[in-house]
Amino acid sequence: PENKKALTDILTYHVLPGEFPASQVLSMNGSQTVGGRWVQFSRSGDGVMVDDATVVIADIPCENGTIHVIDTVITPADESIVATAKDAGSFQTLLAAAKAAGLAETLDTKGPFTVFAPTDDAFNALGSDTIASLLKPENREQLAMILKHHVVAGRVYSPTALKAGSAKTLAGTTLPFSVKSKGAMVSNAQIIATDIDTSNGVIHVIDRVMMPPMKSARSQ
Repeated sequence: PENKKALTDILTYHVLPGEFPASQVLSMNGSQTVGGRWVQFSRSGDGVMVDDATVVIADIPCENGTIHVIDTVITPADESIVATAKDAGSFQTLLAAAKAAGLAETLDTKGPFTVFAPTDDAFNALGSDTIASLLKPENREQLAMILKHHVVAGRVYSPTALKAGSAKTLAGTTLPFSVKSKGAMVSNAQIIATDIDTSNGVIHVIDRVMMPPMKSARSQ
């Protein structure tokens, strides 16, 4: 009985709201489950994958939906935003900045949050002098404002973001979403990887650091 919530989280991770035949699943890269988490769809040499499980029988019709049989129990991600970013190995500057700005603990223990995470290459494009300046204690407020401009409250997966068109950040600024010839965009940054699920939110990887409007920065 004491593990009922954990069991419910696992079971609802196997259920999608609505009916998704195999033909539709093949055209998607994932979906939000009835538990509110994100499950990934992909193809491999072994067939269609749901996270790390293989679909062994598809499209069993039911009165109230469809069943796809998989060969493994799948479980939602259990690492935080910070732990997931550490494991990836390409967000060292972002993590250092979050620590310097006093946001690392929040992103590690609270949430849920959606983080548009610039890679180390994206930070390097700012130049070493700019990065060094932002990491100084006297610039902590400015750094926090920039980082909060990359964070949205709640789990905002890519289909929801594109449908909404924009989202308000923790900095009080607004991020616009769009689709251009080179792919999905948030503000002036390209989203190069989407819907990385974590225990306390979701990460979308972007190719540049987004600067908040100066008016908003001064107002804070």
